[in-house]
Amino acid sequence: DLTTKECIDSIRSVLDDHKVDILVNMAGIGIYKSLEDLSPEDFFLSLQLNTMVPFLLTKITMDYLKKSDIGLVVNIGSGAGTMPFAGRSAYCTSKYALRGLSLSLSEEYREQDISFLLITLGSTMTTFGGKSITAQEEKVKNGNAIFPVEYAAQEILNQIKNPEREDEFVLYPSEHGFGKWKKPSN
Repeated sequence: DLTTKECIDSIRSVLDDHKVDILVNMAGIGIYKSLEDLSPEDFFLSLQLNTMVPFLLTKITMDYLKKSDIGLVVNIGSGAGTMPFAGRSAYCTSKYALRGLSLSLSEEYREQDISFLLITLGSTMTTFGGKSITAQEEKVKNGNAIFPVEYAAQEILNQIKNPEREDEFVLYPSEHGFGKWKKPSN
């Protein structure tokens, strides 16, 4: 529980013994349920893991990042943080909030040599959200756009290494030749 003083002190004691150049916030949870099936506990858990934990980890590491020559916070967002999906209100809400947090902090720290990079990631071949790899592979056979994990990881690493990176990097599979799905236009 990152909200307890004991946990924060424990993290700081580990950080005190190490140089921190980059924080990557990528742990999360995909709770995909309709409003009627969604419990308040599910909704809170989604917000806690997808938004509050990155906020707390960023806050805890800020003093260490200020001492770094790199000072970069990478937040792994989602296309669900830019557009609504039926049956995913908890997940979308938490990822919209993470996007707002990351882009706001990017503005806040722009003059302080700390960078924020939001990776707005589309579908990736994982079991995230309770989907099996077999089900994902079947979607690909039907033309759905899903990234191989290795490709997405390499693109994220390329952005981390890119000194000219933007505050947000949108990584949708169809825009990289992986299927037919296109981001809806506004």
